[in-house]
Amino acid sequence: MINFLLSFLIVSFLGVGLVYGIDYSGIHRTFLMLNSTLVQNSVFETDENSDSPYFAKEKLENECLNFLGLNLSKYTNKFEVGFYYFNNSIQEYCYEKCNGVRISLKADLIFSIRYENAFIYQIGETSI
Repeated sequence: MINFLLSFLIVSFLGVGLVYGIDYSGIHRTFLMLNSTLVQNSVFETDENSDSPYFAKEKLENECLNFLGLNLSKYTNKFEVGFYYFNNSIQEYCYEKCNGVRISLKADLIFSIRYENAFIYQIGETSI
Protein backbone atom coordinates (compact mmCIF):
# COMPACT_ATOMS: atom_id res chain seq x y z
CA MET A 1 0.00 0.00 0.00
CA ILE A 2 2.84 2.41 0.81
CA ASN A 3 4.49 1.57 -2.52
CA PHE A 4 1.27 2.47 -4.32
CA LEU A 5 1.03 5.79 -2.44
CA LEU A 6 4.67 6.67 -3.15
CA SER A 7 4.27 5.75 -6.81
CA PHE A 8 1.17 7.91 -7.06
CA LEU A 9 2.96 10.88 -5.46
CA ILE A 10 5.96 10.53 -7.76
CA VAL A 11 3.77 10.34 -10.86
CA SER A 12 1.77 13.36 -9.65
CA PHE A 13 4.91 15.46 -9.12
CA LEU A 14 6.26 14.43 -12.52
CA GLY A 15 2.95 15.41 -14.13
CA VAL A 16 2.92 18.81 -12.46
CA GLY A 17 6.54 19.37 -13.47
CA LEU A 18 5.75 18.45 -17.06
CA VAL A 19 2.80 20.85 -17.22
CA TYR A 20 4.90 23.61 -15.66
CA GLY A 21 7.73 23.02 -18.15
CA ILE A 22 5.42 23.03 -21.16
CA ASP A 23 3.65 26.20 -20.06
CA TYR A 24 6.88 28.01 -19.15
CA SER A 25 8.61 27.17 -22.41
CA GLY A 26 5.50 28.07 -24.41
CA ILE A 27 5.21 31.48 -22.76
CA HIS A 28 8.93 32.12 -23.17
CA ARG A 29 8.89 31.07 -26.82
CA THR A 30 5.84 33.25 -27.52
CA PHE A 31 7.43 36.28 -25.87
CA LEU A 32 10.62 35.80 -27.89
CA MET A 33 8.51 35.61 -31.06
CA LEU A 34 7.50 39.20 -30.34
CA ASN A 35 10.17 40.04 -32.84
CA SER A 36 11.52 43.27 -34.13
CA THR A 37 9.26 43.15 -37.22
CA LEU A 38 6.17 43.60 -35.07
CA VAL A 39 7.86 46.44 -33.20
CA GLN A 40 9.21 48.04 -36.38
CA ASN A 41 5.69 48.30 -37.79
CA SER A 42 4.93 50.88 -35.10
CA VAL A 43 7.87 53.18 -35.87
CA PHE A 44 7.11 56.55 -37.47
CA GLU A 45 10.05 57.59 -39.59
CA THR A 46 9.74 61.37 -39.14
CA ASP A 47 7.24 64.16 -39.16
CA GLU A 48 7.43 67.92 -39.61
CA ASN A 49 8.45 68.52 -35.96
CA SER A 50 11.01 65.73 -35.57
CA ASP A 51 14.18 64.69 -37.39
CA SER A 52 14.53 61.20 -35.94
CA PRO A 53 12.18 58.19 -36.00
CA TYR A 54 10.05 57.40 -32.95
CA PHE A 55 7.46 54.89 -31.72
CA ALA A 56 3.73 55.26 -32.21
CA LYS A 57 2.78 54.23 -28.67
CA GLU A 58 -0.85 53.32 -29.27
CA LYS A 59 -0.11 51.23 -32.36
CA LEU A 60 2.76 49.39 -30.64
CA GLU A 61 0.70 48.59 -27.56
CA ASN A 62 -2.28 47.37 -29.61
CA GLU A 63 -0.08 45.19 -31.84
CA CYS A 64 1.73 43.62 -28.87
CA LEU A 65 -1.43 43.03 -26.83
CA ASN A 66 -3.21 41.44 -29.79
CA PHE A 67 -0.24 39.19 -30.58
CA LEU A 68 0.31 38.09 -26.98
CA GLY A 69 -3.41 37.69 -26.29
CA LEU A 70 -3.83 35.34 -29.24
CA ASN A 71 -0.70 33.29 -28.60
CA LEU A 72 -0.62 33.07 -24.79
CA SER A 73 -4.22 31.92 -24.37
CA LYS A 74 -3.23 28.24 -24.60
CA TYR A 75 -0.62 28.57 -21.81
CA THR A 76 -2.13 30.99 -19.28
CA ASN A 77 -5.33 32.86 -18.62
CA LYS A 78 -3.76 35.80 -16.80
CA PHE A 79 -0.86 37.94 -17.93
CA GLU A 80 0.28 41.56 -17.71
CA VAL A 81 2.19 43.54 -20.31
CA GLY A 82 4.03 46.74 -19.40
CA PHE A 83 5.50 49.39 -21.64
CA TYR A 84 8.23 51.79 -20.51
CA TYR A 85 9.20 54.40 -23.09
CA PHE A 86 12.49 56.28 -22.97
CA ASN A 87 14.90 58.34 -25.06
CA ASN A 88 18.22 56.72 -25.94
CA SER A 89 20.22 59.86 -25.34
CA ILE A 90 19.10 60.67 -21.78
CA GLN A 91 17.73 57.27 -20.62
CA GLU A 92 14.75 58.88 -18.86
CA TYR A 93 11.03 58.26 -19.19
CA CYS A 94 9.59 59.76 -22.35
CA TYR A 95 6.04 61.00 -22.95
CA GLU A 96 6.07 61.54 -26.69
CA LYS A 97 8.29 60.84 -29.67
CA CYS A 98 10.30 58.16 -27.84
CA ASN A 99 12.99 56.13 -29.56
CA GLY A 100 13.27 53.33 -26.99
CA VAL A 101 10.80 50.98 -25.31
CA ARG A 102 11.00 48.23 -22.70
CA ILE A 103 8.23 45.66 -23.05
CA SER A 104 7.78 43.49 -19.96
CA LEU A 105 5.62 40.41 -19.54
CA LYS A 106 4.37 38.81 -16.35
CA ALA A 107 2.28 35.65 -16.66
CA ASP A 108 0.81 33.37 -14.02
CA LEU A 109 1.78 29.72 -14.14
CA ILE A 110 0.78 27.03 -11.63
CA PHE A 111 0.90 27.35 -7.83
CA SER A 112 1.39 31.14 -7.88
CA ILE A 113 4.62 30.82 -9.88
CA ARG A 114 5.08 33.68 -12.35
CA TYR A 115 6.98 34.03 -15.58
CA GLU A 116 8.69 37.44 -15.84
CA ASN A 117 10.80 38.73 -18.69
CA ALA A 118 11.50 41.98 -20.55
CA PHE A 119 12.40 42.89 -24.10
CA ILE A 120 14.17 46.20 -24.81
CA TYR A 121 13.96 47.71 -28.25
CA GLN A 122 15.77 50.89 -29.22
CA ILE A 123 15.49 52.27 -32.69
CA GLY A 124 18.68 51.01 -34.25
CA GLU A 125 19.34 48.07 -31.89
CA THR A 126 17.54 45.29 -30.02
CA SER A 127 18.34 43.47 -26.78
CA ILE A 128 16.65 40.94 -24.51
